[in-house]
Amino acid sequence: MLSYLRRAWSRVESPIRFDGPLEAQFRMYFNRVGRNSRSELWLILLVVITVVLIGNRVLLDVPHDVLPLGRFLVIGVLVPMVLRWLSGDRSPLRKWSSILFITSVYIDIGAMMALRIACLDNGIDVVPLVMPIAILMSLIVVQIRFVVLAPAILLGLAALIGIELWAFEADSNGLFDVAAATAMVTVALTAAYNLERWTRIGWLRQRELDVLTKTDPLTGLANRRHFGEVLRSTIESAGQRDGEIALMILDLDHFKTYNDQYGHPAGDRCLAAVGEYLTTATGTAGFAARLGGEEFAVLWFDDTSVAARGEQLRLGLSDITLEPLPGVMVTVTASAGLASVRPGNSAVDGVVSDLFARADTALYQAKAGGRDSLAVFAGQRLRGSRDRHGAPADKPPPDSDVTLPRSLRFEEGAESEFQRVFAAEGRSARRLIMIGLLAVIALLLTFQTPLLKIPPEADRLGRLTLIFGLTPGALLALVGNTWTRLNRWAPHLYIAGVAVILCAQMTERVMQLPLGYDVVPLIMPLSVLLSLTVVQIPFTMLAPAALVGLTGIVAVELIAFPITGNRLLAVSACIVMVSVTLRFSYKSERSRRISWLAEQRLDELAREDPLTELANRRQFDESVCDLLGSATQDDRHVVFMILDIDHFKGYNDSLGHLAGDECLRTVGRYLAEVMAPLNGLAARLGGEEFAIVWIDTDGHGVDRAEQIQRGIPQLGIPPAPGSSAVTVSAGIIVAPAHGDPATRAHELHQRADAALYAAKRAGRDRAHVSSG
Repeated sequence: MLSYLRRAWSRVESPIRFDGPLEAQFRMYFNRVGRNSRSELWLILLVVITVVLIGNRVLLDVPHDVLPLGRFLVIGVLVPMVLRWLSGDRSPLRKWSSILFITSVYIDIGAMMALRIACLDNGIDVVPLVMPIAILMSLIVVQIRFVVLAPAILLGLAALIGIELWAFEADSNGLFDVAAATAMVTVALTAAYNLERWTRIGWLRQRELDVLTKTDPLTGLANRRHFGEVLRSTIESAGQRDGEIALMILDLDHFKTYNDQYGHPAGDRCLAAVGEYLTTATGTAGFAARLGGEEFAVLWFDDTSVAARGEQLRLGLSDITLEPLPGVMVTVTASAGLASVRPGNSAVDGVVSDLFARADTALYQAKAGGRDSLAVFAGQRLRGSRDRHGAPADKPPPDSDVTLPRSLRFEEGAESEFQRVFAAEGRSARRLIMIGLLAVIALLLTFQTPLLKIPPEADRLGRLTLIFGLTPGALLALVGNTWTRLNRWAPHLYIAGVAVILCAQMTERVMQLPLGYDVVPLIMPLSVLLSLTVVQIPFTMLAPAALVGLTGIVAVELIAFPITGNRLLAVSACIVMVSVTLRFSYKSERSRRISWLAEQRLDELAREDPLTELANRRQFDESVCDLLGSATQDDRHVVFMILDIDHFKGYNDSLGHLAGDECLRTVGRYLAEVMAPLNGLAARLGGEEFAIVWIDTDGHGVDRAEQIQRGIPQLGIPPAPGSSAVTVSAGIIVAPAHGDPATRAHELHQRADAALYAAKRAGRDRAHVSSG
């Protein structure tokens, strides 16, 4: 039996648990968010519990022997409030945050139940069961992990039920209270489980995208953008600690020749092998990145032997086993420039520019000395200047990219997409809740007379309410959130189903309670109403629906029945619970929107070349397949064009890498502009190589491609000494888009690449067209 329970719990736990270090990282994130909620909730509960305890003595004239006010204020208010504060984000005991909050809830429940027993024993019914249940349910809204939350709530519920059945006679009214409390907790736990599952999915998705955003897709090293972020943070840290940072820029020797000899696929394999080597060789001692093309960077902080370490790292490249160039003994060699600096109090951007310029100067000293060597900057004139070229490392995207308007809505297109995702996440929770409710209905229809001791005169009306009130409402909500054709209306149908159920429950309550049968305790419609707040219904729809439902419940309760202290406290507890859960729903949706917005931005960055802001290689490969698929459906031809900046290595050697970066950015902007009216795709494949693809709708694809190639020398890019303009060579293929898109994309890429090398062999600064 024990092994069966373990297997069952393992199946429940597996969707809400990661393996290894990933789980620890998620827990840190999840607990941090939860602590913020606990800090906010402690003040709300302080006010509510204080009012309840004082009100029972002062406003409701509870005798002193029933309510020793001083003792209850200490035990029921002061101690749990201190524990709640200690569970918040500013506490020195943050590690025990969840346990402290759970303990505070247990103390509150104990105080409430002691007060309830004392009052009822003295004939005073002023503490309805809904109040300790409300305190227990506060655990749901403070984001405690489900593996901790579920046992804590079930233990608290078992204690409540045990005390209630032990202290009072188990009549039908009491049993219905217990059944309603159990149903309410079941609904809440179901929603909490689903919420954590979706939180984990969203967190993992964002984490994966964050890794993609920071990683060069070809080499697996940090990309230029992430290197810029790390460099800036390292400079700030070095400035605070008066430390020293060192930067080494490595440039693979004769890589352009290697590409021309063996083709770009072989060049890509070479770069990937270098990336793998640098990842292993730097380990935790340094930070390696690919800056672009065949250029890499390594960063060290407070390393006294950095020159020896850099030379050892550079020499290790020769051990990479690839096809060498004719007449060359080793496959890969590199020239490297090394520079170091103590930032002190200098501005970060200035340090970044100076450090890069110094390392760049040293690199070209190594090249001038015959390549395959390391040069260390020793104070000579800088090749680059920040005044002329600016900082080379791209800044991280501003925080405003993931902020949310106060209206809790995006622009129209983004709002529609978010609503689609948000609604899909909520449908499974809605289905589970309504399936659970239908199961409860079936149990009540079967066992309510023998088990709950319902008198015959109350039993008939109860069965009619279950069959013709609750069942249709539950089925309406269930079908609306199961049938895919109704997905658009799923939240509306769930709200409608809840409205039907609430009307049926309150109608039966009004009819049964005056006869002495409390078979629909207030906690039952309240639990159904609260289900709206935990199933990811958009807040703009949820808030009006919940407030209308709450108003209806309160109005019926106060108009149809005598106003007593017990009823006022019960109604007040309902108002507080709905208010707290609405606040939780608002924060939950806001958090989900910010997370979704961050995912969209990260997704864009993961597919964007950080230097030119064109599509990167990863995005290009995916988008070409989509474009070819569209062209195939329309029986169209596509134009596939690869462009390579002529003599770019010499351009970099003459003007420096900073000027080379600006050249690449200018070409990137030009290609993006010419592709915009054609609805085509422009991408930087790596280094100085670009690709553009579009559907040839008018049969002038070749003419337009050649015109694009001829337009680059007219961009006004400052040329290298001895050259009149920056030019490009281009390979062009115009062909029908038939067959499998992925296979066809690979074939067209190879043919365009072959045409590019034909243009280079013919003298460069020209386009070569491959026959379709």
